Amino acid sequence: MKNIIKGFGLVLAMVASSAHAIPTLFFDGDISFDATSGLLSVTSVLTATQDIAPAPELLGSSLDFTALFSSVDDSSSLFTAGIFGTTAGTDLTVIDGDSNTLLTGDFSSLVLKGRNGLDSGLVKGTLDATGGSLQDEFGIGNLVALQFNLTTSFSGEMFTGDFSGGIDGRIEGEAVDVPEPATPALLALGMLLIGFVNRAGIKRQFDV
Repeated sequence: MKNIIKGFGLVLAMVASSAHAIPTLFFDGDISFDATSGLLSVTSVLTATQDIAPAPELLGSSLDFTALFSSVDDSSSLFTAGIFGTTAGTDLTVIDGDSNTLLTGDFSSLVLKGRNGLDSGLVKGTLDATGGSLQDEFGIGNLVALQFNLTTSFSGEMFTGDFSGGIDGRIEGEAVDVPEPATPALLALGMLLIGFVNRAGIKRQFDV
């Protein structure tokens, strides 16, 4: 009986701990780079959302952003990384299918990195939310995406010319602690179990 109680207590403690909700916007679209202006541009649509209520209308939505080229890191013989920063205007705008502005923001950093000779790589950035109905949920957000089918291959010279391709990724907001829904039920079950054990102990005392 003691082992059963210990096991139940362990499960109860694990489930009673808070879960984390991470507001997330998923997008899919096109990426392009203009060597003359140094602007990296993404035009995409929202494909899904996570931990956002009420869920925005995806049909007819848009997620567009730009970033300004700063420098290239080609110190590695295997990888090349393009370093980007904020532009003079608003870097990112997200609008749902009902024309509501969900999020605006500026990049504090954005990096495009890929293995030399390949036409695909990873995009990672940090976004400061500046407006929109989801501003509070995103705060300092993170962008992670895959860029693929580029019209150029990664190399130290790739940012001297224009290129384009596809992009598929997500923007994650700040994690929020959310109580596990099953906790109240388990607590009630725990109280019943304790009562059962106590009654069983009392019964054994009278049986002796």
